[in-house]
Amino acid sequence: MLLTIRSYKMTRKNIFIVLQALIVISYFFNILKLGSEIDSQPVMGFRALFINEYFIIGNILMALILLSAVGMVLIFFRGLVHQDDEQKYDHKMTILSNIQLFSGMIFATFLGTFLAFSGYILIALIVLSAYTNYITNK
Repeated sequence: MLLTIRSYKMTRKNIFIVLQALIVISYFFNILKLGSEIDSQPVMGFRALFINEYFIIGNILMALILLSAVGMVLIFFRGLVHQDDEQKYDHKMTILSNIQLFSGMIFATFLGTFLAFSGYILIALIVLSAYTNYITNK
């Protein structure tokens, strides 16, 4: 019975890490639109980190989202190697997940009118990964 519960929790963690990897991959797509409705140019996520066309808060929030996703993937792989204190790694991933969710919601609030369709998918992935983390650590 204990093995079944542990494998069920591990499956949810794997889903969580896949969602984080998808968040990082989404930065390779056009998540923002630059310009007006008629004359808008799509902007890739990594390029949008460094352009000055948006508020500086948007650049900072996008960097926070990306760094927290990369950090969670690294913590997950470190937890696979060092399985001595699983609780410590869960707490760190929860903190990063909350930072990512908060940053994503503020990002959607400030730059929601500039988001392309894949930008909305990025926000949905952030919310889904936070929910998966909550269910896993419940």
